[in-house]
Amino acid sequence: REPLNSMKPQTMTPVTETVGSGPYKFAKDEWKPGSEVVYLKNADYVPRPEPASGMAGGKIPKLDRVEWVYLPDSSIAVQALIRMAIAACKKQGKYIGICGQGPSDHPDFARWLLDEGISSISLNPDSVIATWKQLAHR
Repeated sequence: REPLNSMKPQTMTPVTETVGSGPYKFAKDEWKPGSEVVYLKNADYVPRPEPASGMAGGKIPKLDRVEWVYLPDSSIAVQALIRMAIAACKKQGKYIGICGQGPSDHPDFARWLLDEGISSISLNPDSVIATWKQLAHR
């Protein structure tokens, strides 16, 4: 066999079609290059009969759709995750709070959390009064 790196470009055939044979199929019509990829539950998928174990065994898809959103900036990614957590808890009627250094050191982050509808924010003792005052002036 000829090594791949020695093949002539005209002998290589580009992939033109995506075929889903696993539990999910690539939704090409919903693909936004550089932004988002969507996979839909494959109705034709038949899992293996043995129980799932790590990377082996029968896999049962439990979601109808999986969306992978590219978030290249880590702070935007963290905000998106926190926003989704707050929304999910509110949808289920659950309490959600946050503790950590962020809201204490960054009042703009505390404001953002409040605007997103978080139930509570834990603050460092030395920043409680200043943060409360800033949040009170909506």
